[in-house]
Amino acid sequence: MRRSLYWVAILALLSWFGGTRLTCVDAAARQRAAASPQKTTLNSADYVGAEACALCHKDEVKGFDNSNPHAKLALEHGGKGVTCESCHGPGKTHVESGGDASKIFQFSKATPRQVDEKCLSCHVAVHPNFQRTAHGQALISCTNCHSSHKFEPETKMLKAKEPTLCYQCHTDAKAAFAQPFHHKVNEGLLKCSDCHNPHGTFQPDLVRVSATQDAICTKCHVDTLGPFVYQHPHPD
Repeated sequence: MRRSLYWVAILALLSWFGGTRLTCVDAAARQRAAASPQKTTLNSADYVGAEACALCHKDEVKGFDNSNPHAKLALEHGGKGVTCESCHGPGKTHVESGGDASKIFQFSKATPRQVDEKCLSCHVAVHPNFQRTAHGQALISCTNCHSSHKFEPETKMLKAKEPTLCYQCHTDAKAAFAQPFHHKVNEGLLKCSDCHNPHGTFQPDLVRVSATQDAICTKCHVDTLGPFVYQHPHPD
C-alpha cells in the first residue's frame, strides 16, 4: 500500500512540474512573439509606382538618376527592383489622403533603430555586426552618414567626402591630423575607411585587419611583418 502511494505521489509531482514547465515555455513564446515585429502581407495594389511619387517629389526623383546605385537596381528584375516604395513603403494611402505624411515611412521622423532596420533589411548581409558597433550603440543611424537622394559623387552614397564627414563627429581626430607628423589623410593619400570600418569589426576602434588577419597597419608598413628573431606584440 505504501509503495502504491509513493508512486502516485511521484507521478503527481512529475505531472505538476511538467505542466508548470509547459506554462513557462508558452509564456516565453508569447513574449517573444509580442516583441518580434509583425510581418505584414504585401499587396501589390497598395503600390502606386515611382511615377506617382514624381508628381509631388520632383527634386527627390530628379536626383534618383542612373548615377544612383539604388536607381540602377530598379532596372533589375524586369524593372521591378528598388524604387521609392521599397524604402518608404506602399504609397497608396499616402496618395489617396492627399499627401498625408503620416501615411508613409519618413526617414527624417523615424528613430535611428527604425532607420537601421529599413536599411539592414537589404544590407544586413554585408553589415551583420552594425548594431553591436560603437556607431550602432550610439544610435548613429545610416542616414547620419548616407543619403539616397543627395550624396557626394564617387562615394558610397556619403553626404560628404572623407575625412570631412568623419570630422563632423571625430573632432579629436581632426586635431591629430593637423599636427606636423601625421598620416596623409587631409592630403588625400589615405581615407579614414582605409583603416577603420564604420559598419563594424571585432577589433578595438573599428580597426580593419588585413587579408592575413594581421593589423591593417601592415598593409602599408610591410617592413613590420617580419619575421623577426625576437617577436614582440604590436603596440596598441
